[in-house]
Amino acid sequence: MTSANPAITNRADLLRNKRGGSRGRQTRVTQMARKPVKTQPVMVRNVSQPAFRSNVRVAAATQPRRQIYYSLGATGAELRLPALPVINPGWRMLSGLLAVFLALALYTLMNGPLFAVQQLDIVGLQRVNPAEIESLLNITNASIVTIQPDLIASQIARAFPEFSSVDVTVAFPAFVGITVTERQPVMAWQMPDQTLWIDAEGTLIPARGEPAEPLPTITANGLPPLVAETSPSEVDELTLNDAKIDQEANPQPSIWGRQVERKFIHATEQLRPYVPEGANLVYDVSSGLGWMDPRGWQVFVGLTLDNIELKLVEYQAVVEHLNQQGIIPSMISVEHVHAPFYRMEP
Repeated sequence: MTSANPAITNRADLLRNKRGGSRGRQTRVTQMARKPVKTQPVMVRNVSQPAFRSNVRVAAATQPRRQIYYSLGATGAELRLPALPVINPGWRMLSGLLAVFLALALYTLMNGPLFAVQQLDIVGLQRVNPAEIESLLNITNASIVTIQPDLIASQIARAFPEFSSVDVTVAFPAFVGITVTERQPVMAWQMPDQTLWIDAEGTLIPARGEPAEPLPTITANGLPPLVAETSPSEVDELTLNDAKIDQEANPQPSIWGRQVERKFIHATEQLRPYVPEGANLVYDVSSGLGWMDPRGWQVFVGLTLDNIELKLVEYQAVVEHLNQQGIIPSMISVEHVHAPFYRMEP
């Protein structure tokens, strides 16, 4: 049976086809929703260098921040994450970090207990007490980086002239080693107000402690002949200033470390065989070397031993003459062979 209205039939077919298509699309959507969504990569945008416009560079403050987008799936939707600033460290930042690091390192060196000097290691002392050196330097608890070996050696040498050599060693973390060599006295120089020692090189040193062996003694009314000092114009100004500071911190007589004339030391050594047994050597600033005769008077032969044999013959002749006259002198001088003389009063 044929439909009386073909237009209606065609419209019905169209509606049925449209409904069937809608159900198919719904089925496909349901299936897609059930399928697991593949993880999409994170996308980063706007990370390029700052733009340039008309050859004018955009200021650093206007540089775009790095923006991160996260894809949500096949739908094409994206999630924008919070923008992150772009950090480009430069030389200024690196220099600042280096300066901070060095400042912290210096502070640790200056104030850290690991680098504080607690004790001095002193080697070579014989007559000097180590406490005297420690008191002079006063570097206990000082930072090792502030220790100056040359300055310490100079201070010790000036304060203790009996040291012929001073060597200072500094090592991390807090070691200070001092090695000294003490001069050995060979003669005692006894004056009315003090006694000095003289070593083999003729250096005047203080009589400190006890000598290894008894010393021959010279009784004198003044200092022995000394080598002339270097004029101030020939000495470095800085050295003079350091010496003044050392003398203020640890005052010592200016004679310490002075050198006795070598010819005078040689003369005293040559005179000993001519001195009567039991007699002590004597020295007078104006009359020179001599000895104390056991019979009660002083004998002087001068500052040198030139013509010593003739001077001894002359001395014996003067003594015989005085004995014949019944004179007991207080002093006989044969310094000048052709003009000997004696003195009665002390």
